[in-house]
Amino acid sequence: MDITDIENTLIQVHQEIQDKKPDSTKVQASTCPLRDLPGFDSLLVPVAFRRLALKLGIQLPPDYRVPNLYVNPTTHQRLTIAEIAGEFYQRFGAKAA
Repeated sequence: MDITDIENTLIQVHQEIQDKKPDSTKVQASTCPLRDLPGFDSLLVPVAFRRLALKLGIQLPPDYRVPNLYVNPTTHQRLTIAEIAGEFYQRFGAKAA
C-alpha cells in the first residue's frame, strides 16, 4: 500500500459522504475537506478517519483517539486530501493491507 492507494481510498470515503448530500461536490486530491466540502467539519473527521482505516484493513481499538490529520498541528492550516493521505501514510503505511 502506497500513498496513492491511501489517497484514492480517502477520495472514495469523502465522495461517499458527499454523495449523501443534495449539494454533492466532486472530491479530488486537491480538495481541502474542511474548506471545500459543504457540511464537512471537525465532527466528521473521526468518521472519515475510521472509514479510511477500515477500507485499508487497519484495525483500530474502539477507544482509539483519532488524530486530526486534517489540520497541520504547527501552522493550523487545513490540509488537502493529498496532504492528509501523506500524514496517514507516515503513521500507518506499514500497517495498511
